[in-house]
Amino acid sequence: MGIRTDPLKQFLPLPLLILLRPICHSPDQGNLDTRFDGLYNRHHEVKNLHLPSSGGYAMGSNSSMSVPRLFRVILPVTNIDRAAGFYSYILGIPGERVWESRHYFDCGGTILACFDPWREGQGYHATPNPENIYFAVSDIDAVYERAKQAGCQWLDESIETQHWGERVFFAKDPFGNPICFVDEKKLFLSSADLAGLELS
Repeated sequence: MGIRTDPLKQFLPLPLLILLRPICHSPDQGNLDTRFDGLYNRHHEVKNLHLPSSGGYAMGSNSSMSVPRLFRVILPVTNIDRAAGFYSYILGIPGERVWESRHYFDCGGTILACFDPWREGQGYHATPNPENIYFAVSDIDAVYERAKQAGCQWLDESIETQHWGERVFFAKDPFGNPICFVDEKKLFLSSADLAGLELS
């Protein structure tokens, strides 16, 4: 009997594989094999998908789609007033209370949305995000000093330079969400930024 392979890996390109995996492997969704046919058929309705020479996926030349823009990131919190005060202080901007359970901060065109699901009547309490949210800042030393006074649940002992060149510090907000602040002059954005670095 041959080795059983994941049908998602056989047919789906990497971006769709990443997108669909949390859905397919949810314990509430039933058996993967019985649902895969539907996912596979829906995937193959996408037309003009090709692999360009750069190695990424792109729509065909006739497509009028533009590059998506990340416009909002949800930050779950258990006390919206405390969240508003914490992020107002550490970010240096007041933000806006758009609803009694939501406070928005415009971070360079992407909205950081502090959201208290219990206060909104969703019937559940917020749990922390599993991975860091990264902020690029112009004066990381000043932000670090504010972070020391803001009431972080946990905070790096100092600002450090990573081996890929970024100057950063990590922290957890009062609700356990991991966050990271990066010197905007030292951002790692692509493989081109590896030039001149000695990586071990």
